Amino acid sequence: MSDIGHRMDGNQRQWNIGRDAVAVVLLLVALALPWNVYFGYGVPDSPGWLLAVQLVVTASSGAGLAAGHLGGGARRGVHQPAPGSGSRLRLWLNVPYLALVAAVIGFAILQVALAGGSGSSPAGVGPGALTGLAGALLAAQPIFIGRDVEPFRRWFHSVSVIGVVAMVAASCAVLLNLYWRTRNVLPNLGNSGATTTLCVILAYALVAWAVVIVGLRWLRVPRVSSRLAVVALGAAAVLGLVLVGALGVGREIDAFHGIAQTTSTASVGFEAYVAWIAGAAILGPLTLRQVIAARPCPADWREMARKCLSFIAFWCLSAALLRAVDLIAVAGMGFPDSPYNRSVLLAVDVLTAAGALSVRFGLKTGKLHPLVNSAMCAVLVVITVCRVVLGVGLATTIRYSSAPSWFDSSPFGNMLQQQYTCTFDVVVCWLAVAVTAVVSLVLATGDRPRAQGRLPVPVGTATVRPAAAPSPAAPVSMPVSVPQVPSAPAAPPAPAAAPIRIAAPRPAQPGTDAETARALGASTQRFGAGTTYTGDGRGR
Repeated sequence: MSDIGHRMDGNQRQWNIGRDAVAVVLLLVALALPWNVYFGYGVPDSPGWLLAVQLVVTASSGAGLAAGHLGGGARRGVHQPAPGSGSRLRLWLNVPYLALVAAVIGFAILQVALAGGSGSSPAGVGPGALTGLAGALLAAQPIFIGRDVEPFRRWFHSVSVIGVVAMVAASCAVLLNLYWRTRNVLPNLGNSGATTTLCVILAYALVAWAVVIVGLRWLRVPRVSSRLAVVALGAAAVLGLVLVGALGVGREIDAFHGIAQTTSTASVGFEAYVAWIAGAAILGPLTLRQVIAARPCPADWREMARKCLSFIAFWCLSAALLRAVDLIAVAGMGFPDSPYNRSVLLAVDVLTAAGALSVRFGLKTGKLHPLVNSAMCAVLVVITVCRVVLGVGLATTIRYSSAPSWFDSSPFGNMLQQQYTCTFDVVVCWLAVAVTAVVSLVLATGDRPRAQGRLPVPVGTATVRPAAAPSPAAPVSMPVSVPQVPSAPAAPPAPAAAPIRIAAPRPAQPGTDAETARALGASTQRFGAGTTYTGDGRGR
């Protein structure tokens, strides 16, 4: 945090307006999405008083945004905020919204603890609550005032705490789901079917836990590349949840229409989504201002892209492992199944992981042309999208003889026999898009070679312009002796007959570019010999 203040520009008004505009958009989008399986827009029989509370807290957050701009010190042009105005008012007016989101998360955890393993679906945390969480955190942060970063210090420290709490919550969720799924299997371990089932349960639980922990580790690493990776992952999570929740095909992708459940066989639960989105909302504004306002540093962006590519490859390889376990288990237990579909999906997972690792290796070596890296990233995006489409298309469909009338509009369930894809697969697609944008727009510009024919000028040296006259301080001495003939005017002597003394060019100073010194020396010799810069001298 000590170097952040030195990398800021004075254009804080645009940053404040841009951040608050994003917050307003997120708060409005949250109104049109479900908050859990019982409450929110599009959920049947949603309580009216909860919708009224949602509107009230949204209006409170909007009032906080307006009050921050009217009462903050940035508008008056001062460098320190006035006590009790602006930033403090923003925080207090967004507390009700954050409290409502916390209540939704707490209710989901309570239902998991009380009804876990009973077969009933817990409330979960929907895309509306998570999108609103991001908007409220953006709206509650202090306004940018000059280069003062002290108000953001506590916000940055809270990200590490969020990461630890999410790790503990995800671990507890995996252990609880593991207990509920194995309590009836452990007494029958002598049976081959029970042993196979136990192995499948353990594989799914291990993958679900590992993927969440790998992503949450970025919240605890105080590096610019890790913070950028958190911002990319959080933004991808918001976009993925909104897309699954808003589109009609979302129920085919996720069994609960994008409403995240606990971390278990659903791979990534709301514990990880809450932490990633909250971390991105807290770290995003100041981190992006730091890296954009300062001199471009391709190393941070390259390391961020490599982290995201490693995460994509890890997820796809883990999914491939689970599909291989399913193939072995189905074959061993003699269940009727189509191994072709599972094999195709496994191959696509491996192909996606190989593509991500290839791009990561190309960014590490730096030997590939930026256009090649950009093209490979674009191919990776196409593969991740095809992976989701195939995951839905190749899953076996169940034909219910008598489905309830509310089935088509409810977020509960879908018509797929086994859910191979989930909301996180859509998040991976957006993460690949983010990597493509970084590689194409940032790294391609930062790694572009210098134009040929132009000499790099070191910092602190002057640029040499060939058409300019030499400086009076140039080390050139030209005493000429001309014979005096009083009777008639003498013809101009030839340059070779004149005794010309030319001082040797001053040697290059340490740290001066060698090519620049050679050009200065050649220019001095031509001027001392009586030629001009418009002469032929191309071979010099």
